[in-house]
Amino acid sequence: MAFILPALVLIALANFYEPSIKSPHVGIDPGPLSRVHQEFIGAQGCQTCHDDQHPTLPGMVNSLFTDSSINQACESCHGFSGRGQQAHNRIFPDRTDLTATQCLDCHSEHNGDNNLVPELSDTQCGQACHAQPFTSFTASHPAFAENFPSETAGSIRFDHSRHFKKYFPQQYRGAPPEIVDRAKQCVSCHSVEQATREVKPRSYGEICASCHDQSLTGSTLTIAYRDEPTPITSLLLDIQADDSDAFDELRDDFLEQMSDDGIDYWQELLDRPALASSATNQIIDHIDDFPIDEVASAWLEDESIEINSTNGMSADDDAIYYRISGHNDPFAKAWLELATRQAINQTDEAQQDNDLERLAMLASDDEGSSCGKCHSMNQALEIGEIPWQYAGSSDRPLSKYSHSPHINLLGLDQSCHNCHRINHQADFGEYFDQISSAGQIDDALYQSNFHPIDIATCQSCHNPKGVNDSCSECHQYHQNSTFSGSILDQVSLSARSSNSASDSLNERSNTTEEPSP
Repeated sequence: MAFILPALVLIALANFYEPSIKSPHVGIDPGPLSRVHQEFIGAQGCQTCHDDQHPTLPGMVNSLFTDSSINQACESCHGFSGRGQQAHNRIFPDRTDLTATQCLDCHSEHNGDNNLVPELSDTQCGQACHAQPFTSFTASHPAFAENFPSETAGSIRFDHSRHFKKYFPQQYRGAPPEIVDRAKQCVSCHSVEQATREVKPRSYGEICASCHDQSLTGSTLTIAYRDEPTPITSLLLDIQADDSDAFDELRDDFLEQMSDDGIDYWQELLDRPALASSATNQIIDHIDDFPIDEVASAWLEDESIEINSTNGMSADDDAIYYRISGHNDPFAKAWLELATRQAINQTDEAQQDNDLERLAMLASDDEGSSCGKCHSMNQALEIGEIPWQYAGSSDRPLSKYSHSPHINLLGLDQSCHNCHRINHQADFGEYFDQISSAGQIDDALYQSNFHPIDIATCQSCHNPKGVNDSCSECHQYHQNSTFSGSILDQVSLSARSSNSASDSLNERSNTTEEPSP
């Protein structure tokens, strides 16, 4: 009886062919799969996800009394930056109280498309898991960070306040007021057409060149003086940038070797381990045809000389110059990258301070390249290179946000200024001026151009009577999820019920689009 009664129950509930799961295996029908998963199981049927399922009756009986987990099967397709069974993929490495979770804790299959991707309720998030319970966004959500969302400095030194109050009125002096107003609009510089979490600025050529090219193109970078050091000659000789006494001691020998060996001597100086790089080769290739030996000989003999080269190099009785070709000039950038490399490779803190001072001088607009007017040279030590490109928004792994629906709802005129209000009293430049301090950059000195966004701004729209204010509206559980599709290798495409299903799968595989988790 102990065997017969369970067997009769199984037979009564058995389904020898269930089209909804596309499997000829004997088994109790657990209910229809969601469409997205149904496309992947192929001829393997239940065993695609359930390793302990068997096509035989004894195997099914055994599985009833065997603990099983489908986590491994889930993660064979769905990947995460971290362990999927840890809360929020364990992005909090110092938390030891976070317990393991199972996929089935939140996701439920065999209900068709229902409950596969549930919307976590505020009760689930705020009371079931979190040690500090909260009830709703408007009632008990913690306040935003003090300087949210601009806690850290970007890589481009763009002062909105000075541009709006000083530079734009100067640039468009005499133009109709609406021209200046248009320049102050956020959309004149930021690409709202592709707005997501961030609204990226347009390229230099689109938004900066009209003003900055006229000051950059043709500006002079002083390579070497006859009787005093420059940032470049101090780099070649490995002395402090403004150490005139050290330069005086080395000057005659420096010029004599330049006179004897020309560019080969500079190659030797630039090939020392602290400097040798692709930037070194770029510099040598650019000045290979310039007669620095003749210039050095004339300076030693107190003879007059004047040379103008087609590659921007020139020389006279006092100095060797380079005429910058414009933004992103490769020769000027190469010198800055060498100065940065010297500072990064410096082990002595005092010497590193001197190296950073040299970099600041070389990046300034006082006989330098002027690159430091816009690019954050002080971040070079931290990231290991000069941050030439726009850095992008800060990583916020627990939150999700898109500007696009907010812009569509509020309109271009109101959406930006509704949240982003310029703080004209902020000392925006103080942080970026910290470049000659042995790498000890005080991040606390950074002051954003904008007033912080407080939680009340969001709550004015996201509330029980307004826009959705649930936790899952702004927060996500899985971090950086990806779809690997590795399980597809185990699935027979011939088992697809129709060509359309196969086409759908192939399209998903080709685009590596992630199905709903």
